[in-house]
Amino acid sequence: MMNISSLTEAIDDGHCADRIWFYSNYHCNLACRYCLTESNPTVPQRVLSSDMILSLTQQAKKIGFSNIGITGGEPFLLPWMIDSLVAVSEYAPVIVLSNGTLFRGRLLDKIGVVGILRCLSLTPRSRHRRQDHADGM
Repeated sequence: MMNISSLTEAIDDGHCADRIWFYSNYHCNLACRYCLTESNPTVPQRVLSSDMILSLTQQAKKIGFSNIGITGGEPFLLPWMIDSLVAVSEYAPVIVLSNGTLFRGRLLDKIGVVGILRCLSLTPRSRHRRQDHADGM
């Protein structure tokens, strides 16, 4: 069994990636057939809280991870995600994997100001069904 010091050594030696990924949630506004987490609008809304994401980030930094990845479901369905990303970015660079369909209006304005690195998972319309988020974010 690997212990914390072994994990830290593996990260330092380059045998383990230096980015750790957190699943912020499992619900999504899309229902992509190929989704690895089987996220969609009807799955139970399991959420990793903002406080937990920050706590895990702090622990990950102590172990030796130098980059944080946030994915889901669709992370930006969580109204507090931008603030959480700002807090996480105080500890490490953060990348967010998003389908990008919610990037409009207030959310797009907030993302532009924050300057968080984001990664879009783009798929032709024919490969998924879209369901807009109710609050218009």
